[in-house]
Amino acid sequence: MSSPDLSSASLPHGIIGEAGVTAAQALRESEQRMHLATEATGVGIWEWNLLTNEIRWDAQMFRLYGVAPMPEGIVPYSTWRLAVWPEDLAYQEEVLQETIRSQESSRREFRIRRMNDGACRHIQSVATVRLNALGQPAFVIGTSLDVTEHRGEEAALHASEERFRIAAAIVGSLVWTNNAEGQMEGEQPGWGDFTGQPPEAYQGYGWSQAVHPDDAQPTVDAWNQSVAEKRLFQFEHRVRRHDGEYRHCTIRAMPLLGADGAIREWVGVHTDVTEHRKAEAAEQRSAALFATLIEQSPGAVFALDGRLRFQQLNRKALEVFGPLGPLIGRSFAEIMDILWGAEVTAQVMKIFQHTLDTGERYQAVDFYERRVDLGVTQSYEWEVQRISLPMGGHGVVCYFTDVSERRRAAESLRASEEFKRSIIDSSPDCIKVLDLEGNLLSLEAGRDLLGIPDIKPYLGTAWIDLWVREEDRAAAHAAVAAAAAGRDGGFVGFFRTLHGHDKWWDVAISAMRDGSDKPSRLLAVSRDVTARHEMAQTLASQAAALRDADRSKDEFLAMLAHELRNPLAPLRNAAEIMNLEETNSEERQHAQNIIARQIDNMTRMIDDLLDVSRITHGKIELRKKPVALEEILTAATSVVRASCASHHQELTVSMPPEPIYLNADATRLEQVFGNLLGNASKYSGDGSHIVLRAERNMSAVPPEVSVSVSDNGIGISSELLPQIFDLFVQATRALDRAHGGLGIGLTLVQRLVKMHDGSIEAHSGGLGKGSEFIVRLPILREPPPRPAMPPRPPRETPRRILIVDDNTDSAQSLAMLQRRRGHETCTAFTGPEALTAALEFKPEVVLLDIGLPGMDGFEVAHQLRAMPWLQDVFLIAMSGYGSPEDRATAHQAGFDEYLVKPIDLAVLSQYLKERVAPGAID
Repeated sequence: MSSPDLSSASLPHGIIGEAGVTAAQALRESEQRMHLATEATGVGIWEWNLLTNEIRWDAQMFRLYGVAPMPEGIVPYSTWRLAVWPEDLAYQEEVLQETIRSQESSRREFRIRRMNDGACRHIQSVATVRLNALGQPAFVIGTSLDVTEHRGEEAALHASEERFRIAAAIVGSLVWTNNAEGQMEGEQPGWGDFTGQPPEAYQGYGWSQAVHPDDAQPTVDAWNQSVAEKRLFQFEHRVRRHDGEYRHCTIRAMPLLGADGAIREWVGVHTDVTEHRKAEAAEQRSAALFATLIEQSPGAVFALDGRLRFQQLNRKALEVFGPLGPLIGRSFAEIMDILWGAEVTAQVMKIFQHTLDTGERYQAVDFYERRVDLGVTQSYEWEVQRISLPMGGHGVVCYFTDVSERRRAAESLRASEEFKRSIIDSSPDCIKVLDLEGNLLSLEAGRDLLGIPDIKPYLGTAWIDLWVREEDRAAAHAAVAAAAAGRDGGFVGFFRTLHGHDKWWDVAISAMRDGSDKPSRLLAVSRDVTARHEMAQTLASQAAALRDADRSKDEFLAMLAHELRNPLAPLRNAAEIMNLEETNSEERQHAQNIIARQIDNMTRMIDDLLDVSRITHGKIELRKKPVALEEILTAATSVVRASCASHHQELTVSMPPEPIYLNADATRLEQVFGNLLGNASKYSGDGSHIVLRAERNMSAVPPEVSVSVSDNGIGISSELLPQIFDLFVQATRALDRAHGGLGIGLTLVQRLVKMHDGSIEAHSGGLGKGSEFIVRLPILREPPPRPAMPPRPPRETPRRILIVDDNTDSAQSLAMLQRRRGHETCTAFTGPEALTAALEFKPEVVLLDIGLPGMDGFEVAHQLRAMPWLQDVFLIAMSGYGSPEDRATAHQAGFDEYLVKPIDLAVLSQYLKERVAPGAID
């Protein structure tokens, strides 16, 4: 049962009126009754504008505070603060702030010092918050009553109650009372007259039968809670009037306490706010429409109040004034002075004030002045009109458009109409107006985008039929139908402009409504989304390429499994041959050659895989040093000569007469050229001719050498040639795999060449026409200094070697080889066995497998190092993993060296030679 919601400084809205009276009539009658009520009861009414921090008083408020009336009743907030008793001020301001925050009404009492005579008076004040159309606090509205003479006096209380009832009757509210338990008893004339209920019907909770069924139980529940908590009750619900119409009413009830502090009774007031709610809803719709119209205006718009202070701006106006900070409530003259200086401000303010005073519209064709803050000249078209403000009185609204660019263009084109047309033609969108059937009424923008020199032949024609594709016409028809029905319509379609340009358009169609809020015309906006559409197609192509790459990877993995199994058959066969008793020495030697060759093949495939992975992840480092190109190519050709001979192929090598030196990793370049030569031999067939040619090019920057490997073999198809260096791309995936290999060699070659700052390219005339690969590498201008003679390597000395590997065959065969080389060996197959053997055998060298079951090689190494007599033992790790991280982990665990399985026996022999202690016997 909140206090009346005020829409001005002196007048409430929404009081009970006679049936059929309009909201405007009810408002006028309400104003008259409220004026009589305030005069009769001594109640003053005030309104605090939270935006301007100004307070507006009625005449009674000026009398209460002993202040002479001010123009328009406006009192600065500071005047009220000065009048409040100093000891009461802080608390009163806290109560007001809490009222604003909670948006709930508050009642308070405080002292003031009356301005005209300095007398101390006790003021009882009620305040409530009013929201704007956006639901935000805009005003605090309240009443004030001087209760100095009647504080604490029972008679004064009764007199005050009587005055309240009189005031309520005058303003159209009905007053009722409930007993201390919150039940209605006795006769309640106001309630009975309003609802038509007889006394026996509204006794107890019978009054709830007159409340709308949807509101009855919530009202009873809220009422019971307030009675239980002995606090102010405020609510709003619908009550059935005696004529059967449900009316919106606000309720406010307070408990009256006796001398002992107990509740004596409850006094409440019902106020019919139906017309007020209707007026509020209409006002909110009007305000929302006003805000929407302003915001969607094609130009900048701002509104000023009667004192020419900012009240509303749209986004385009904020682009001009926004950099100066919050504007609402600030003086327009202040802002103009900052932006354009005092002289311009004086001229503009004179125009605005004239329009405000006379209602005469002012329209400026051009405003061309220099901005003081930006130092640039700007030009605006603008006009000013007087408007009626929602709170009463008049203000002004200004519409303006920045035409600075237009003016500059007009000066060069010498015709403002041509300039306007160029602006429209250069719009990024095509803007059309259609009737409700989709016929073209006008083309507002985008003529040049469509390549239409004259729109007249198209006016009145069916815009839908202009779309070429059947699916686009159907989509256009559906979009027009949706917009004509009041919904938004849209689609993306294809249209070829009269320029002959193929375009994709994102079309949005919305209704343009008439005064009755019904669709009258349609606005169609088309935006060129060709680039976006092409991007989508590109993404789709990329997705397809990723799917192809994934399929290639799967095929590669299947082929990899096949290639890794291939060597197993000859290995098994060779092992069986060597186990036969009748095998002669020649057959045994042949079997041994098969085993060595297949092991080399498997090692090469695994090394290639690891190299590709390491290069791809940037984990491989080149060991560059000056090296002669001839040495690299000689090493590469030595690997392939045997293959060439077996296939009766002619290998020709052509080198320049003078030596060529590179700063390179010789091993990796041998890998590059060995791969290219191996492919040439493998894919060129029997009797083919392979040419390796190196040529110096000193005119290149930097100087370079080009090395080509060409053959007259099977060649490369035109479809495969652009992808020949891609990973997982194979020339053939036939089941017979006649040539073998993983097909990743060229990927590895290309990346190794790039790591040497070089390039590689492939050429072929097609299938059956041979191929050529050309590698270009930077060369050194000067030959490197001759290296010193390396020291003579020490000879291998017999050592005690402990071999630990859970693979029994691997451990025993390695031990057999080392015994044949003169070493004393011992084998163990688990971690604990290794520790026991180390205690008994006391090895000088331990070859230790990392992947032991249970106790791994790292733990074994740790315990071996803990034995005093084995602290200096030479620990060599053996593992199938060979990444730099694996090697680093092993060295941190105490290993001296690291060998990847199958271990290189030559490297092991070198390690054993280097570990010979000084003074050892050969």
